[in-house]
Amino acid sequence: MRRMSLRTGLVLASAVAIAGATPAFAAALPNTSPIAEPARHAAVIGGRVVAGDHPVPGAFVRLFTEDGRPLQEVRSHRHGRFHFHPVRPGIYIVRAAKEGVGRGEVVVDASRGGNRVVIELHD
Repeated sequence: MRRMSLRTGLVLASAVAIAGATPAFAAALPNTSPIAEPARHAAVIGGRVVAGDHPVPGAFVRLFTEDGRPLQEVRSHRHGRFHFHPVRPGIYIVRAAKEGVGRGEVVVDASRGGNRVVIELHD
């Protein structure tokens, strides 16, 4: 059987006590939730890094704000895929590079949930 932490036990005991409280007492409690909500309207930017028709694994892929501030960096996976999350809606620049293959960049308008891009590397 799993052991319950002291904090979890206190939260459960408080919930039970509040559930059985009188309506006047319950109304006096603040209307807050102890559970943090996920960021609203968070977006994901992802896609593939390619050179011609071939995926580029191990490329450095960097996410920048519209004004050029660096935010995140990842390496492309075995099939050239990458993703950044969560990002706030807005305009971003995604740059990719791999030594001996080339460089490329795209501008992304992340005003929706998912944004898929293909970054073509050139010499």
